[in-house]
Amino acid sequence: MAREIATICRIADILSGTYIVQEGWQPNYVETPLGKISRVNIIGTVVDIESAQSFTLDDATGKVTVRSFDKPHNISLGTTIMLIARPRAYNNEHFLMPEIIKPITNPAWISYRKEELSHLHPLKKQAVATIVDIPPPADPAAALLDKIREHDNGPGAAIEDIITTPEEDVRLQKFLEEGIVFHNKPGFVKLL
Repeated sequence: MAREIATICRIADILSGTYIVQEGWQPNYVETPLGKISRVNIIGTVVDIESAQSFTLDDATGKVTVRSFDKPHNISLGTTIMLIARPRAYNNEHFLMPEIIKPITNPAWISYRKEELSHLHPLKKQAVATIVDIPPPADPAAALLDKIREHDNGPGAAIEDIITTPEEDVRLQKFLEEGIVFHNKPGFVKLL
């Protein structure tokens, strides 16, 4: 049998759905307005850690418990994660059994997910828009070029003044390779 697709959805979709138990090798699923969901793909924030194997995930549409019965989670409170999991129910309580837990470090993924969800729930854009209010990230490459321009007072911009993160260091190396900037003397760069 082919592996089920992880459906992009909201926690509210899982909590409001009906859990259906199948016979034999057929996967159990949650019946929702989006259809039958046997695997979910959710982005949310860890708001409570109950134990090494259980935590609460919130995506602003609802909260759900994530439980693992075989291995402990290695996440911390307040971390935004992408979760691939199987919905389960016990005593009429919905929970998720994780398959993949990946921290989200780039806020652009959250904006992208908001856009995806707005297409799945066109009548509920108001609720989807409240998931996370993070301003869209500025173009980091343009920001680094602006820093070089600001710090260049003729002899070039001192690298120690413009590089504040490892990402900026990598970006500067890429600019050097592409010929956008050059070393005019040791420790300084200039725009072409």
